[in-house]
Amino acid sequence: MNTGDLFNKLTAQKFKLNANKPAILIGDGGIGTEIMKINSNSKQAPFYYNLNKPELVASIHQDYLDAGSDIITTNTFSANQLYLKQDKRSASLTENQLRDKITRINKYGAEIAVKARDKFINENPEQSPILVAGSVGPTGSEEAIFPDQANNHKKLVATFQEQIKALAAGGVDLILLETFSYHLELKAGLEALKEFELLAIINMSFASYNNTNYGTDIDDFTNLISNYPDNKILAAGFNCITPEPGYQETINNFINSVNLPLSIYYNAGKPELNLKTGQTIYKSQDDFFTEIKKLLQLNQPDTIIIGGCCGTDPETIKKIRKLI
Repeated sequence: MNTGDLFNKLTAQKFKLNANKPAILIGDGGIGTEIMKINSNSKQAPFYYNLNKPELVASIHQDYLDAGSDIITTNTFSANQLYLKQDKRSASLTENQLRDKITRINKYGAEIAVKARDKFINENPEQSPILVAGSVGPTGSEEAIFPDQANNHKKLVATFQEQIKALAAGGVDLILLETFSYHLELKAGLEALKEFELLAIINMSFASYNNTNYGTDIDDFTNLISNYPDNKILAAGFNCITPEPGYQETINNFINSVNLPLSIYYNAGKPELNLKTGQTIYKSQDDFFTEIKKLLQLNQPDTIIIGGCCGTDPETIKKIRKLI
């Protein structure tokens, strides 16, 4: 069964609030922030735990499955070549060594999530299907800032192709292009996806109610989607945004412009810097569930995927499930 069929099957069997309301699918919550809670003194990127502590990553997936997630996400956010080249841990690696490292991080990350899902389904067959989404985030690179210069766009496409290939080899059901702030970098991710049979959920992160940090607005986002084959995109929306009522107009404008299932993954709250540890923390706010309730009152589109981003945890997902 292909990704689209699996997604449609999952959507068809999920609870609707009533006949005139969308079907609701539950995503998972933060993975990187959960790892940082457990290993607060670690300086390494969360995706390294796929190699160093796979049992820890598996336990987080298990917690989200137990909490009621219909879609879980691999611990591979931004595990790409351009991102790793900026990491001191990878500075001395040759191109072949770097490529091997990227392949292992992503393939192992996919396998960890798939094994956790399969184990859960074996024990809870009535919960099938549950989908595994391969997380592909931005590169944080100069190429992403200036994609139209030199061969930067080609470099971005090749970088995303390398990551997606490893995730596909690990057995993911779909790709989650998430937390993109520049529509031209997201465009490169979508072009890379054309080489694979996998479909995608795409989420952008808006720093304000109307724009991203790179100036991308809602029209840029919707135009990108309209110029891309919609049979390759399962759902689209936003992640890593603060649960504030000001985003409702943006969300409504997006829904009215795009004929796709909606995907929303709010942060737990506003980010705050812990001056003692130097880490960013996300204090949970009542606004999170207030905004989730507003999503549940929408009359369109046909399907809404609701999950959590930075600072959310399995308890957050349990509470979302109870709201439904």
